[in-house]
Amino acid sequence: MEHLRGDKPLHKIANGFWKRATYAARKTILKCRLRILPAQDYETAKNSAGGNGKCTLEGCRHKGVDYAKGFLMKVGHALGGCDNPQMRGMFSDRADAHAAELKHILDHHRKGGCKVLAYTGKKRDPGVKPRVLPNYILTRGQCRHDGKDNPGRNDGPDTVPSFVDIVMIEGLEDLEEGWECTQQEAPTRVKNLHLIEVAHTDDEKWGPKLLEKYMKYGPLLQLLRRHGFRAKLHVFAVGRTGTVYEHNRNILEQLGLDRKEAIQALQRIHDLTVNYAHSSYQLYRRLRQEK
Repeated sequence: MEHLRGDKPLHKIANGFWKRATYAARKTILKCRLRILPAQDYETAKNSAGGNGKCTLEGCRHKGVDYAKGFLMKVGHALGGCDNPQMRGMFSDRADAHAAELKHILDHHRKGGCKVLAYTGKKRDPGVKPRVLPNYILTRGQCRHDGKDNPGRNDGPDTVPSFVDIVMIEGLEDLEEGWECTQQEAPTRVKNLHLIEVAHTDDEKWGPKLLEKYMKYGPLLQLLRRHGFRAKLHVFAVGRTGTVYEHNRNILEQLGLDRKEAIQALQRIHDLTVNYAHSSYQLYRRLRQEK
């Protein structure tokens, strides 16, 4: 929660798209940041060839709603808020790609040994299935608010959050592939348990996104601590147009990267975000034109 006291964008990295992105991607990012996207407000949208300021895509809960009243809502909708199945698929791919890239960074650039396990949606790590966390979390990918980690046949459904994108475990480096660790001995062998959640947000609204994720995964932290683990949640929030913040760098350094490696990693995250922002906006425009 210390990140919520204040944060600043890392401008040199956040503006790296000028050097490395394609010309078309640079145009998209620049228009988003300067608030000059086509149909950025209702009156512009109503008089433009692109539409009337209402989302017209099937499956979107904003269909027919005047959501395009300002830059942030418009960009947020096209880059992360539209519920059209194709758009949701694009946003899901973006989340998976960022989690996979972050896992790769931790696997190859972190100082010191650890087990890094990815639990991303479409690209869940098919490797070792450790018996370190409570079985209910691993088998269901969830945790219960009522504290029943292994619910019985008569226990009803519970309102549960999804599991985080990445788990990094310190203290089990000496175990070989295919290792097993019982729930009883795990807390004594695990030095630290890092839960890493990748989040995308409007570039100027990272604070509310961090609060949202901390609230969402609070029960998961409580569950792990009840089992004796020293667990910590890291919310790796990235702006949808490629803005990265001091808290991103701080998280990478806390996870074992030195300052130089952290900066290089954030540059790769920035480039990936910019490419997905451009692809998402192009898909959104194409789908609207097909209507």
